[in-house]
Amino acid sequence: MFFNRRERAQQKPASQQQMLGGGPQRAKHPKLYVGAPIDIAREDGNHIFSGRLVHFNVNMMQMERLPGELTLPVLEEGAHIRMRGYADDMVPFEMTGVVQKSTRMHLVISELDMATDDMQRTAHRQAINLPAEIYALEGRNKDTPQECVLVDISINGARIVSKHIYTMDQQIRLRVELYEKAGRMSFVSQVVRTRDLPDGAHEYGLLFEQLTHEKMRYLKEDIQEVQDRAKRQAKK
Repeated sequence: MFFNRRERAQQKPASQQQMLGGGPQRAKHPKLYVGAPIDIAREDGNHIFSGRLVHFNVNMMQMERLPGELTLPVLEEGAHIRMRGYADDMVPFEMTGVVQKSTRMHLVISELDMATDDMQRTAHRQAINLPAEIYALEGRNKDTPQECVLVDISINGARIVSKHIYTMDQQIRLRVELYEKAGRMSFVSQVVRTRDLPDGAHEYGLLFEQLTHEKMRYLKEDIQEVQDRAKRQAKK
């Protein structure tokens, strides 16, 4: 697989007023930015949904729907949840919080703190929500793409939603372009988790084969560019 690469423009760091924990008294908190995609998970670590950060301070954060999403799941007020994502400069974070208010359009989280236990992921996933393709590794249909939606991605794996049926441990190939003119990347993957969705679609957790150092670098650069674009869009 060949990749079209391009220069990544240097981004100016956000001001302390734009970052959670910009001041010395809150150095333990991640440096967040408006527009950051963040995964919301239950207290046991199971993913619920991904949203977009629209407001935050040291005591609370407010999420809204990602572009293209119709509604958010409504969570019980007082429920303990986890927030995962990438802060400024690609620093992964995981926090805990309590649901203060939850509607189909917004989620307000209070009592923020950093997660310190072994439930933290070793490789955090970037929320994407983009069309992608799945290919069989062998057989007469190996060159025929099957459409899916890439929900999130990390250097270790991805989460997709598809109307097609795949089985546990099945090996497939994920092909995606994370932003326009980035160049498509292809990942040989194994299905490690399946879940049926209410609309008849299926959610799959994919584990990537071990990436080469070069391919891992390309993927990290693309994820960084996705974040930078979200920052620029949030400033408009």
